[in-house]
Amino acid sequence: MSEPAESKLQEFQNQLVKKLLELFDVVIADRRSYYQKNPHKIPSRQEVGQLIKAYSYKNAAITAGLNLIPGPWGLLAIVPEIVLIIRNQLSMIYDIAAAYEQDKVMNRELLAGILASSLGVGTLGLITIRGGTVFVKRASLRIFQQIIAILGGKITQRLIKQQISKFLPVVGAISMAVWSKYTTTSIGKKATEILRKKIEFSDEEVTQAEAKADDVVEVVIDIDPTIDSELDQVNPDIDSNAAQPLDLLKIKAVINLMKTGDQITQQDLDYVDSIIHAAAFDTETQYYLNGLLQTSNKIDLDYSLFSNNPNHSLEILQSMIQFVKQRDSIHITQKMYIKQVGKLLEFSDEDVVELLNA
Repeated sequence: MSEPAESKLQEFQNQLVKKLLELFDVVIADRRSYYQKNPHKIPSRQEVGQLIKAYSYKNAAITAGLNLIPGPWGLLAIVPEIVLIIRNQLSMIYDIAAAYEQDKVMNRELLAGILASSLGVGTLGLITIRGGTVFVKRASLRIFQQIIAILGGKITQRLIKQQISKFLPVVGAISMAVWSKYTTTSIGKKATEILRKKIEFSDEEVTQAEAKADDVVEVVIDIDPTIDSELDQVNPDIDSNAAQPLDLLKIKAVINLMKTGDQITQQDLDYVDSIIHAAAFDTETQYYLNGLLQTSNKIDLDYSLFSNNPNHSLEILQSMIQFVKQRDSIHITQKMYIKQVGKLLEFSDEDVVELLNA
């Protein structure tokens, strides 16, 4: 990435962190005041699924309307909208807390810990879960600022991973809409899992060592089987397939899709060969993938394993859609196959159709 582009990304991240620093307390005060004035509007536990869906579609609508400029300059131009999306996500977490009668104990540490666990950086020392209890630690202003800086960096990374610069503006906005809807849904599910538990506050403070991002740490939660089925809880366990490099998984998904059509053309083979070489795999992996092209059997992939990772799920789906779009025509069986995979990745038919038509 060029130096000006890196400078713009850093500027975007700095602006985002500055906005986030005050956002947690603002959301808590705003939602607490709202429910104090409108106690009849406090959602019930049975309404949590619909609540998550409403916030997800709200955020999708925000991003779908963005006039994206490809690249880091485009990100810098949409800071207010990104902050609004995050504010909606924090408001959703608070509303879920209200549904489970946990709003009285909601503070910025608990709110930030839930968001952090949803973004794949662990909980940054803010919350730990033992058995059926969530323990919340206090964070000094300095440590909380460090935590917000990490969250801002993670959010920036996720936006860049959507590879906005590779899309035309309209297509980029559609991709962002699907991503923001799916991410909001995932945050809602994680919040529900945590806020259904007993919350206790510790006198301990988060240390500087604890307040560090750890991409491999996840909050392990025992999910009560009685939870509302509408939330479609996700199993956090990942098997060996999901541990493979994402580029390898995307190519395997494309190969499966290629074998679903009416016939495999030379154009199809050339396209897959080009993405194999572009991924810069070692020689052994290239031989392995080329060998897969010589067989008619599909590769055994459990797509549902990626349903709890919005970024990976969207990238897998996009790679499949890019394959069919390079063809002269999309075969009906391939379109149906993409929709089936989309469902396993927890995308709606409407999301998949939008991406196909973009």
